Amino acid sequence: MIIRRTLLLSLLAVAVVGCSGNETPSTHELPVRGPGYEKADASFREGQALARRGWPEEAIAAYDRALAAGEHPGAHREKGAMLELLGHHERALRSYDRALVLDVADPAAHDGRARVLASLGREEEARQARERAAALR
Repeated sequence: MIIRRTLLLSLLAVAVVGCSGNETPSTHELPVRGPGYEKADASFREGQALARRGWPEEAIAAYDRALAAGEHPGAHREKGAMLELLGHHERALRSYDRALVLDVADPAAHDGRARVLASLGREEEARQARERAAALR
């Protein structure tokens, strides 16, 4: 169980969170501009750092703080990844879906959605989500 969790954390950190965190943010990481932008973005980055350290519960709390400050597609997506890691597939799906409402062109959110749908046994929807992600790359 510990090996499986460590492997999942490693895979999610590489596939979803990204590399060092020093890169220029993509459009998929930027919150919708408005009141609370700076606070939302700071909490989002805190969540990324916590996720890289392997602390999914703490990362979710940081993403929730980001979302309380303003809509942030990346925070929804990354929260979905952490919920997925913890086995909360229905909640993860809701987070990925919300990320895609805000940014339909985010291939990582489509990938996450595909993984969760497959975990829920919804293979046809998972296949469609994988195809959307591939088309966006």
